[in-house]
Amino acid sequence: MALKHHPDKQASLILAEATEEAKQAKKDEIENHFKAIQEAYEVLIDPTRRRIFDSTDEFDDDIPADCAPQDFFKVFGPAFMRNGRWSVNQPIPSLGDDATPVEEVDKFYNFWYNFKSWREFPHADEYDLEQAESREHKRWMERQNTKLQEKAKKIEYARVRTLVDNAYKKDPRIQRRKEEEKAEKQRRKEAKYLAKKIQEEEAARAAEEERKRKEEEAKKAAEAALNQKKLKEKEKKLLRKEKTRLRNLVTPVVKENHFALSEDDVETACSSLDTEQLNKLCDSMENKDATKKGQIA
Repeated sequence: MALKHHPDKQASLILAEATEEAKQAKKDEIENHFKAIQEAYEVLIDPTRRRIFDSTDEFDDDIPADCAPQDFFKVFGPAFMRNGRWSVNQPIPSLGDDATPVEEVDKFYNFWYNFKSWREFPHADEYDLEQAESREHKRWMERQNTKLQEKAKKIEYARVRTLVDNAYKKDPRIQRRKEEEKAEKQRRKEAKYLAKKIQEEEAARAAEEERKRKEEEAKKAAEAALNQKKLKEKEKKLLRKEKTRLRNLVTPVVKENHFALSEDDVETACSSLDTEQLNKLCDSMENKDATKKGQIA
């Protein structure tokens, strides 16, 4: 463009004009056009100035807020693609469709929740550094311009964050996962409740079985104690019987001293011998007495 529109290449156009006034006007037009080309070139080769220039392109900043579930991808897909032009990281991920795996969906939202923009915001209130009266004045202008830029960038990031938040809330894939997670949470809650209920029932059943076992043991212990009591009473009765038997065997004949036993000997035997021993003693005495009577006869 510089070669094509250089004033030296446009001399014939000037000479073609009929009057000097027209020639001067054509010359001014050619020089202004060439100057504009030079200024454009200077902007395009400077990364910062190029970024500022590209940031001033007409752009739709509108953010969709709501839509019908079936229209989600048609409404939010173009909005993300449109705003993706400002992303430092390229290429941007696609919103996908209803069949996109949930892992890819998470990657998509992670990208946008960590979005970094290269967009600049030339502000009408910015100071022209070339108009600075001194170095200190220029630094002050730069600080003021930086504040304006930071404020504008905060607004821009808030706008993009609103886009991402609105999409996340309406995304049918996210809603479906939330419903599945809610159902799974409810299932675990019910399973936990059921397990606890079964555990309580088993504990109650075990406690009841333990109660019955203790009752049975107590019953058996009581029966054993009663039997033991009856046995002791029986043994006492037998012991009293044998003692009486011994006394009856000795008393009629103590004066005759058949067995060489005194009354003290009898009482000593009654207090020191058990039932079996007394029984054997009495049986022995009865046999001796019977034998003696037989000999006398």
